[in-house]
Amino acid sequence: MTHVLRRPALIGLAGVLLLALGLTVLERPAKAADPYTAYLMAHFTGESANGEQIYFATSTDGLHWTDLNSSLPVLTSSIGELGVRDPAIVRSPSGDRFYLIATDLRIAAGKGWDVAQHDGSTSLVVWESPDLVTWSVPRLVNVAGAIPDAGCAWAPEAIYDPATGDYVVYWATISPRNGVDKARIYYSRTRDFRTFTAAQLY
Repeated sequence: MTHVLRRPALIGLAGVLLLALGLTVLERPAKAADPYTAYLMAHFTGESANGEQIYFATSTDGLHWTDLNSSLPVLTSSIGELGVRDPAIVRSPSGDRFYLIATDLRIAAGKGWDVAQHDGSTSLVVWESPDLVTWSVPRLVNVAGAIPDAGCAWAPEAIYDPATGDYVVYWATISPRNGVDKARIYYSRTRDFRTFTAAQLY
């Protein structure tokens, strides 16, 4: 099963410039994304009933934004905590695939911030798309589960590393270390956003 954007105006999204979030470092321009026509922003809107899902907006100047999909969520999470926050998009170096990663979290469910930080999901939610219009079903990747007493995995980003041919994915995890329980940045590497190396402190 795939998620398809039905609004006709979205057909041209394959040509958007992905500078708003999670810009990929490219060795050469990606022909699949030429010509650039707009910036695309993936975001969530808050802690309302549908606010912690994925929304899209476009802009030609980076200042004025137009909601897509009639201001409704473009992607909704049916896994994990049934909500997503802090999305980031990364494009493959060949320009033929896009990955969207997000925090697996739904505060609107009533769990509260303390529980979310110290006993929340240690997974990220991942979607992928060949064209920014048709999207895969979401999947969970447990990037922080092996970190001792990890309480969450929040605000992921991804950067393509041309030297190694893989992506560096980094995020914040709250866990005790040297007697201090606070958020720290961890990272992992992946080539396909399915298999990840063991998390390391950044």
